[in-house]
Amino acid sequence: MDGDMTMQKPIHSSEIINFPTTDEFSSPELALQWQFNHNPDKSKYSLSEKNGYLRLYTATVTDSLLKARNTICQRIIGPHSEATLKMDVSKMKAGDKAGLIIFQNPFATLTVNKTKKGNELQMTVNEEVKSSVKIKESIIYLRANVNGMSNNVNFSYSLDNKTFYPFGEEFKMQCSLSIFGGNRYGMFNYATENSGGYIDIDWFR
Repeated sequence: MDGDMTMQKPIHSSEIINFPTTDEFSSPELALQWQFNHNPDKSKYSLSEKNGYLRLYTATVTDSLLKARNTICQRIIGPHSEATLKMDVSKMKAGDKAGLIIFQNPFATLTVNKTKKGNELQMTVNEEVKSSVKIKESIIYLRANVNGMSNNVNFSYSLDNKTFYPFGEEFKMQCSLSIFGGNRYGMFNYATENSGGYIDIDWFR
């Protein structure tokens, strides 16, 4: 062979192809846009135990989100985007932390922190709590609004998917190759005391 190759010219189309982002978790397998931050433990998540939901168990007991397994994430598509997830936290155990993350270095979260006294929603930056509020409801909606031009992120939450309350401080995204080549949306659930708790995520849109 002389190294020459020929390929068929792609057919031109005006069809707009969108990257997959939203997930209703109605498939028996995770959609291809999702990636794990560590090698996953497949026994600690399920798309079949509750139909139409991603059930995410605490896979390890750890003191840091960065060490937690089974955090799943996808790239943020710019220049502007907004991600909302619906999460049932009724089966979390004391010491569990679960929620929505803007994943990079630095990283920011909306975290439901389960304590023996109840649930507390926290906005954190690199796990430093910036704002907190107690919540009684077991269903919560978490949202991040991303401006990819200014790299600013604003968080909010809702208890009914209608009224969203701005929460925490504005977060400035940065990009370090020590984590990923770009910022990502992610969902997480990990234990700091005992494993066995889980969350059910109805959808990510």
